[in-house]
Amino acid sequence: MAHVVEYEEFEKVMKRIEALETDNQFFKALLLGQKWLSRKQTYTALGVSAMTLDRLRQANAITYRYEGTKPLYCIDSVRDYMKNRKIEGKAIDQRLISALQAR
Repeated sequence: MAHVVEYEEFEKVMKRIEALETDNQFFKALLLGQKWLSRKQTYTALGVSAMTLDRLRQANAITYRYEGTKPLYCIDSVRDYMKNRKIEGKAIDQRLISALQAR
């Protein structure tokens, strides 16, 4: 006879699968060499407004470059900035994962 899983258990498993898929996408992006984040991805990861990100760019607090007129931000620099702001490593990874999905 087959074992029927309770709905709550099923929901837990589904949430875990979704989290693993998100992690997988992040690591895939890193392995494929994504070194730069868009403006939206960066302010999403940092949890700041677009205006605050512009101030950080003007203060050279985060490494950036332009592709045409579009600023791109170095993912390693964003990670270092968050570390300096005393954000824990796992939280940084989660923020970057969310940001990479923001496209």
